[in-house]
Amino acid sequence: RAIEKNLSGILLEQLQQRERSISSSNTPKNTHRETNPDVAIQVITEPGKTQIGQQEVDRKSENSFRNRSLCVQWCLFGVTVFAFLAAAYYAWVADRTLTQIKQQTAATIEMAKSASGQLNSTKEAMKDAGQSFLIQERPWVGVTGYHTENNMVNPLNGSVGPGIQVDLLNAGKSPAFNVRPDVQLAIVDKKPVNPPSQHVDWAKEYGSSGSAAILPGKTAKSGFGILEYGMTEKDIPQLGVNKFLCVYGKIEYTDIFAKDTRRTTFCAIWYPGSPPAVPAGFTACKNGNDIK
Repeated sequence: RAIEKNLSGILLEQLQQRERSISSSNTPKNTHRETNPDVAIQVITEPGKTQIGQQEVDRKSENSFRNRSLCVQWCLFGVTVFAFLAAAYYAWVADRTLTQIKQQTAATIEMAKSASGQLNSTKEAMKDAGQSFLIQERPWVGVTGYHTENNMVNPLNGSVGPGIQVDLLNAGKSPAFNVRPDVQLAIVDKKPVNPPSQHVDWAKEYGSSGSAAILPGKTAKSGFGILEYGMTEKDIPQLGVNKFLCVYGKIEYTDIFAKDTRRTTFCAIWYPGSPPAVPAGFTACKNGNDIK
């Protein structure tokens, strides 16, 4: 109000001065025109009122915008707090889930180890059962005895040269196929501990010796004359005194259980004895008797 009054007074004064100036210069007659103060004040104050009204509108608009902005900021704050709480909750849930997964994984690993151990035990048991079955059912071909043929002590009294017979037996429960005995003889100067290294390839000397099958519980014989080994009748009386006769060799065969050839080795020494009190016979070597 004070501003309006001041503005009105100033404007009224300027307007009166201008009117006086115009009147004095343009009016021939010295007539004086009075100005209506209310009209002048209204003309002068109207723009101010309009400006003041506009300022009030702007102020209200600014307050409304500020209030809306504050509301939006509070909403954003609430959303941020909610998002933080949700993230914290999900982090807590994820941590618990990870802990449970670790526990379940550890339990699964232990179960896998236990299952692996049980599987290994089962494999070993099956292997042992298979080995036991194989041992029980496979053929076992070995030497059950040695026999002399004709007169080994005084061969001159015999009509046929002396010889030795090797008895074979299949002690298993399944047939032995392709049985090939390889019997060797050697005269050595001292009692042998191991089989002699001398070897005659009979297949090369006399052609293939052939092979045979031996059924379970059945026997077979392999006989030959000792003179075929290059010995003479003069050497025979010295056996067991100054020289030793060693019978040794191997037996090879196959069966339905194994792809590889099975082998049995044997070794025995002949003694003339002192008949009739001590008959002649054979004794096994210390080494060289094995079956696989």
